[in-house]
Amino acid sequence: MIYSDLLIGTGFTWYGKITQMKTIKPTVSLALIIFLATSCMTPKPFANQFKKEQKVGRDSSSSKVFLVKKDGEKIAGKKITSSTRFRLLKKINPNEEWVTVDGRKISFGDYDTIQTTTALKVLYAPQPTNIVIKAADESNMEQIYVKRLRAGKINLYHYEATDSSISLHSRKRFVHEYVFQKENGTIAKVDYHAFADAIKDNTLAFEKFKQLFPGESIPTNDVLSTLKNLTLIADLYNKTNGGSMQASR
Repeated sequence: MIYSDLLIGTGFTWYGKITQMKTIKPTVSLALIIFLATSCMTPKPFANQFKKEQKVGRDSSSSKVFLVKKDGEKIAGKKITSSTRFRLLKKINPNEEWVTVDGRKISFGDYDTIQTTTALKVLYAPQPTNIVIKAADESNMEQIYVKRLRAGKINLYHYEATDSSISLHSRKRFVHEYVFQKENGTIAKVDYHAFADAIKDNTLAFEKFKQLFPGESIPTNDVLSTLKNLTLIADLYNKTNGGSMQASR
């Protein structure tokens, strides 16, 4: 067999395989797409509810978007873009990533506050746990960006973590954590006693808090109820303490 005959034979072989592939039913392709999608993505329950509350937590008195650098400089504009916007399942390296505000490039590690069109985020150092923080660099997990749900005398923030001990495709894998900041104080984790101590100077909010969380604990299994109750308490505290509902910085 000469080389041209080998090419022709190979060509017919591939042609046969291609025609066989064309006869595969579309349902098989659709099933493959669904399998790949579910293999790479885990469901995100309650995402819409949190996005709605995050818009309430934005600073409506400021520009559409802005960031505050760690040296205190505030950079405001109309559009923010990010180097990691379309990257999936990627560790974030603060030394390599960046954002731009109206074309001005700022290193990811140079700012501690950022407001996009959907949320305001601040840098927070979570307490060490056995939970892997989503979208955090596993080699440098001491800081993450948390999203603000409420602003005022009490600032309430939220972040989503994943429990690595639970199956990848389980909805229970996602853990919703809350942190708060009283006026210009430090950011701390929301637990029953810490949060109660922070709002005890407002009798109305304090009594409502004890009513909504009678077991002296904040449940994690009823996500929507906890979200509703914590934001209600924050709103009550801010409104009855004369808070302006704006950011503390």
